[in-house]
Parts: sequence; structure tokens; C-alpha cells
Amino acid sequence: MGSRQTISQRPIRNSTVDVSSQAGLDIYHSVVSMGWFAYLSLFACAFLVVNVVFGVLYFVGDSAIGGLQSNSYQEYFFFSVQTLATIGYGSKFPQTLYADILVTLEAMTGLLGLGMFTGIAFARLSIPRSRIIFSKVAVIAPFEGVPTLMFRVSNERNNRVIGAEVELTLFLRTTTIEGQSLRRIYDLPLLRKSTPDAVADLVDISPNSAGESFVWSHR
Repeated sequence: MGSRQTISQRPIRNSTVDVSSQAGLDIYHSVVSMGWFAYLSLFACAFLVVNVVFGVLYFVGDSAIGGLQSNSYQEYFFFSVQTLATIGYGSKFPQTLYADILVTLEAMTGLLGLGMFTGIAFARLSIPRSRIIFSKVAVIAPFEGVPTLMFRVSNERNNRVIGAEVELTLFLRTTTIEGQSLRRIYDLPLLRKSTPDAVADLVDISPNSAGESFVWSHR
């Protein structure tokens, strides 16, 4: 005989879902979505920190770098800057195996860091960002003799939108027979949901109040 499985009648709203504590740690998304000032500040801080660390490592070495004007930390720091950025003026140079190993590691760090920050900068620039604005309020007024819900959208850019498409979705809080409160999603039908022509600066989107048909007209 097969085993019987007992299904709990507990409402879904009272159930729990285990979420990993690492789910919110998306470093790539955080860096891509941050503002340009924060991104450039992050780049500058990372650049300075790496050079400070390698500058200290060069400084603690025993005569690791040749061609220095003095034995101050400043000389080692700017040698690190030249190495990390692969500038290589030639006046300062590594003269021990210890220094050669550090230069190799720093060159690898510089190439990897440059590729990462360049790739992220390109990803930020290539993200499509729409500049569509919506009216703050919607109104109900007669249209073709039918009470119609109307709201407006407009293109904020100084160009014209070709092949525009519109979809309307209604989010409605309802209560089931069992007494559970759910948010249902309804896709509202459109009389015409796309246009091949250039859309004017101001667009009226007008579904009627009965939800039977929708009119998309532009002024």
C-alpha cells in the first residue's frame, strides 16, 4: 500500500519561505546601478588603496627600487602608480627579486582592474533608459459617448518614438472565497496596442470604464 500524504490546510499567507542571507549581496548589480559620482569615487578609492598597499610593500623592501631621488614613502607610492597604470617612465626600476615579484603582481592587478572598471563603465553606458513620463492623475470623461478612463504619457527626450507599443495592466486587491487577500493581475485588452508611425510628444491612453475596449489616440 502506498503511503498517504497529509496536505496542510494552513493558509498560504501564514507560510514561510527560507531565503539565503546572501541573496541581497549582488555586487555587480550594485555597482552598475549606482550613480556616476559614486562609481567614479569607488574607482578613485580603489586606485588609491591599491597604490598605498603596494607602496608600503615596496617601501619595506631592502633597496627594492632603484633610481629614487630619496628613500621617502612618496617615491615608492608614485612608483606604484607608474607600475599599476603601466606608464613606465624608466627613471625608477626594480632591482631585486622581491621588487620584480611585486611589480609582476601589481601589473596583473592593474590590467585586471582596468578591464573590470572599463567593462562595468561600458555596461552602465549601454543600459537602455527610457524617458517616458506619465501624468500624475487619471480622469474619467466621455469619449465617443462612453465614460472613459484617460491618462497621458509623453516622451521626455527630444526625439520621436518609432513602433511604439502600449500594454495596460490592472492590479486589483481581491478576497478569495476562503477569505485570503490576494493581489490579482488583469491584462486589459487594447483596440490597438502598437503604431508603426512616429508617436507625437503627447499621447492619450484611454480605456473605457467598462473594460471592454481601449482607445489609444495622440494629440
